[in-house]
Amino acid sequence: MNLVTHSLGVNFYFLAPPQPAADLVLWADRLDQQYSETRLELLIKKLSDELGARTMSFSSVSYDPHGASANLLIAQHVSALAHLDASHISTHTYFDVGDENQWSSFRLELEISTCGDTHPVESLNGLFDRLKPHFATIDERSRGAGVDSSGQISLAKNDRRLKEMTIADYNVCAQREGSAMLTSNKNDPVIHAAIAALVF
Repeated sequence: MNLVTHSLGVNFYFLAPPQPAADLVLWADRLDQQYSETRLELLIKKLSDELGARTMSFSSVSYDPHGASANLLIAQHVSALAHLDASHISTHTYFDVGDENQWSSFRLELEISTCGDTHPVESLNGLFDRLKPHFATIDERSRGAGVDSSGQISLAKNDRRLKEMTIADYNVCAQREGSAMLTSNKNDPVIHAAIAALVF
């Protein structure tokens, strides 16, 4: 018996400093195309393949003027009941477009819940390599019950994979149990200063 679900919530952020409205429209349009409904579908289907999962169903939608969502129900070598309850990948995009006096941000939220043998933390390096955000926040949790090495039923515990993970070109700038904030070491100084001012 293994009814343990591992969940990973990742928010990838892209920032734009204050600039003329016309430039911000171009920035938002470029990101909307880069993370369109179709592109999100490709992203989560590739992620599903990397996790060794089988797609059960897929849905997606685009929003006006910007934004999209995509959801994938997956199976990972477990009973139909277990994967219908817990195994999925979903992603949403959010735009906060400022003006000449304020910062703008784009957030791609990704949630991965698995109940198979592959832990979603194992997908992080590939995601960061593909998306290359200015910074990201990560939340990890495990829930449910399973059988431990001594054959006893035990409640799931968060493991230390997130704490021990290293992601190329990113530094952990804040961390607490089950959560971390990472920033790219390739950010330009203006972006770096804005991120350093955030409170996590």
